[in-house]
Amino acid sequence: MARENVYDVAVIFSQDHDLSEAADEVKAISVQQGRWIKVACAFPLSPTTDNRRGINQTEWITIDRATYDTCLDPIDYRLESLESSASTAGRPDAVRRALLDFTAGGHRTAGRQPAHPQRAVFQAAPPIAN
Repeated sequence: MARENVYDVAVIFSQDHDLSEAADEVKAISVQQGRWIKVACAFPLSPTTDNRRGINQTEWITIDRATYDTCLDPIDYRLESLESSASTAGRPDAVRRALLDFTAGGHRTAGRQPAHPQRAVFQAAPPIAN
């Protein structure tokens, strides 16, 4: 989405350092396109948290745990979970079918389960017009 000029600020709600490569790529895109793109990492910080570092090459935004928890997507997108209906309970059948179709349609990594099925979900906002 950075290549398509869809956003000028990306906020990642994670401390997964594997995402530092994505942050590096976005910074490279901003240089190539001659425009400003900010990449930030929002994560919970409290007296009880052990990890006090955000993703490398990003601006760190510390937030309280309660705020962070409201950003989590409660749906477990692993196929086995969707098929058991536990994560789609109470959802209309059309939504459940769409989730199953999305997951079964090659959008999951074959043979591997995601390391963190409950990732924060965000949408990119369009760039602000000058």
